[in-house]
This record gives sequence, C-alpha cells and structure tokens, in this order.
Amino acid sequence: MSSFNYEFIFTSGSFDQRVYNACTVPDTLGGRQAVIESTIAEVQNVFNNNVLNLHKFSTFVEYANKNYKVTVTNPAWNK
Repeated sequence: MSSFNYEFIFTSGSFDQRVYNACTVPDTLGGRQAVIESTIAEVQNVFNNNVLNLHKFSTFVEYANKNYKVTVTNPAWNK
C-alpha cells in the first residue's frame, strides 16, 4: 500500500487552481504547483491513447520530501 501526504483530485481532467489551493500541506520551496501541472499534462497524454479508454488515472509525485497522489479524471472517457 502506498503512502502519501496529500491527494490532488482533478475531476475536470485539467489543472484547477481551486483544487490545488485546497492542499493543506505547505509548499515550502514554492515549486510544487509547476510539478503538479506537469504531472497532469503527462496524464493527459496517457488519456490521448484511445486504445486504453481510461476513466481515471492516478500517479505519485515526490516533491520536497513529501509524497503526493495526483488523480485525474478523463473528460472524454467512454465517448
């Protein structure tokens, strides 16, 4: 079982500032948002593979000695 400090859940399929701002873990280095945005872009590329037809995808990111789970919903799923 994986352990993480916080889970970001982006149900719209893209970065949402309100979802990011809800994080209760302080960003002491100031670069976490860019890392999360980059991770979402990578997940969006996975969603572009129509053969997979994924509804949701989760991945883990380590930043500043903290582990974050990033879950993204595919808005084009099953269309």
